[in-house]
Amino acid sequence: MTLPFFETMSIPLNTTQRLAIIEFHEYVYTGKIKVREVDVCFCGSSQFELLSRCDRFGLPFGTKICTSCGLISQTIQINPDSIPLFYERIYWPLVIGTNTSEASQDIFITEPKKDEVSSYLLRHLDLSKKKLRIFEVGCGS
Repeated sequence: MTLPFFETMSIPLNTTQRLAIIEFHEYVYTGKIKVREVDVCFCGSSQFELLSRCDRFGLPFGTKICTSCGLISQTIQINPDSIPLFYERIYWPLVIGTNTSEASQDIFITEPKKDEVSSYLLRHLDLSKKKLRIFEVGCGS
């Protein structure tokens, strides 16, 4: 089965967000932010099917699904040494749409949300297996 994949951003961007994207690309091209392609899944497989080429902002953080275990992961990752710069300069202006110095401190707090995902996911898990591993990474926005 071939899944459809997405190639465009899904939300409109304001000027601050567009500038954050430009700055991200500049940092990658100049080597200030290093990224690497994800070519092996946590399960050890290298068999993926592409789901998207970019994230909701149009950055090249697409997603792919491992055809061996079903884990969905990004197509590229930021090098751990580059993550502080990414969050300091890119992430918050991109997510909140304003420079962090102009934002209220309340905007950085994520309110608890109703869990609407568990019931959907449980229908698709083979719970008869003796050992089941689930790895989930969420995002605040």
